[in-house]
Amino acid sequence: MLFHVYKGFSRSAACTLRTAVALAGQQGCSAADTGHLLLAMVQTARGPAADFLRRKRVTETALRSCVHSRCTGQPRSLRKNDLAPETRKTMEFAVLGAHAASAAKAENEHLLCAMLEDSSCTASV
Repeated sequence: MLFHVYKGFSRSAACTLRTAVALAGQQGCSAADTGHLLLAMVQTARGPAADFLRRKRVTETALRSCVHSRCTGQPRSLRKNDLAPETRKTMEFAVLGAHAASAAKAENEHLLCAMLEDSSCTASV
């Protein structure tokens, strides 16, 4: 099932997605939204996406408080595919962006670009 859920993503991007789901579960959310994805990116990602976020002074502390304010509850165990619709949309756009750039797999930077281009997603707020 893991292959199907994260098909088209590099190992590092799939790791970021898994981390986002784990963070959402730890905070008692029923699904990982793009705020969790951004938090996971700040925590675990390396490379251009993480460098960009550091340059923009996006901090783990600020993201945690923002994400925590939306998800208050008891920790729960989430499955790999417990993703909010906005996260699924971001993943689709990331894969499309990777293909448009002739990349073999979507990377964290494709996920970040997809979030930045969608002004309605949680991460852009």
